[in-house]
Amino acid sequence: MDPSIALGQKVNEQMGEELIRLRLSKSEMVDQAKTQMAAYIDQGEIKNACLLKILTWDLKLVEEKKILDYQIEEFNLGFCDITNYKIDRNELPEFRLRECWASMALPFDFLAEVFFVATAHYLSSEVIAHWENRLYRDIVWFVADLSSLTLALETLEREEQGQVEKKGTGESQGEKQDDVKEQKEDQDKEEEIKKVEV
Repeated sequence: MDPSIALGQKVNEQMGEELIRLRLSKSEMVDQAKTQMAAYIDQGEIKNACLLKILTWDLKLVEEKKILDYQIEEFNLGFCDITNYKIDRNELPEFRLRECWASMALPFDFLAEVFFVATAHYLSSEVIAHWENRLYRDIVWFVADLSSLTLALETLEREEQGQVEKKGTGESQGEKQDDVKEQKEDQDKEEEIKKVEV
């Protein structure tokens, strides 16, 4: 199984349990969202297989602000609009965007040996454990809403795709240059052979 799928299942399972335990959602609502989430997973749509996103966006059964406010007040977290940050992945450890989608969490800055991570899933200890093990540094956590996280991740995906395309273009140009070089060497050899024959 794709590690990102496994991570997403654990994160969302625990998120659902916490929402029910804290009475931020009813069990039948969570069950309904789980059914839709399973369908997304079967289709390989990791970015849509988010219990909270399904509950708040798709089914409109839960108010996202209520969950955000609870996390901020209960855990004394700051709120972060992640779209206000220019994320430079060269200054961050290597991570896969799929694991960000799976956990709805995104490392966005690094300062004085401390990482800054924004998440919509702070209620899930699986998210905290995953990124603590992943980053091997102290983390300052922020709460972010689903909209800003989704937009930030989609922006990073486009940037990543652009780099892949540029790299691919560079490689094809290099291959062309090698072909030209080989043709020139062949021509030179042919000319040398003709001189010897004369």
